[in-house]
Amino acid sequence: MSRRRTGIILALMIVVVMPLSLAAQEEKIEQVKAVDWSKLAEMLPDELAGMKADEVEGGSMSMADPMNPGQTFSYSSVERTYRSGDEDDAKEITVRILDSGYNKMLLMPYMMAMEFDGPDGGMKSVEIAGQPAKQITEKDDGKIVSVQYMILVGERLLVYLEGDENCSAEGLTKIAELLAFDKLAALVK
Repeated sequence: MSRRRTGIILALMIVVVMPLSLAAQEEKIEQVKAVDWSKLAEMLPDELAGMKADEVEGGSMSMADPMNPGQTFSYSSVERTYRSGDEDDAKEITVRILDSGYNKMLLMPYMMAMEFDGPDGGMKSVEIAGQPAKQITEKDDGKIVSVQYMILVGERLLVYLEGDENCSAEGLTKIAELLAFDKLAALVK
């Protein structure tokens, strides 16, 4: 799935699900200050299996909390894209880390992910390096054109991995297993 399409789907999930979650959410969750984006950036590998790394993008933000009037919440995110090969067999993998600060609205894409399988792709629950995850595949005429993972770490971090049509699910899983999930979890304890 293209980044644009992924972003649109995630935005629609938040817009559609947010009113439902506001009505259903009775308990007040204490939110915390998100880990500074520069600390999250340190968790992104400098290279992956010989792939060239782009510059890290990211930032930290605070805003009014629509779920708890009068309060604010913070979040931070970072991402880096890795590339290899030439134009004919280029491979591209993007790794994103989001610290939700326990904000349920930001965790909705993971929490609301349903399992399905069909001719255009599927989503299923898996485990990667001991972490609960969702594997998402997009197909075109039966051929996998995109593989993604959403991995939940420490109940508040979401790690996204997205590979293009030249990345297999097995290859992306191996790369995910190289990430330092224990160090990520330690950032939010």
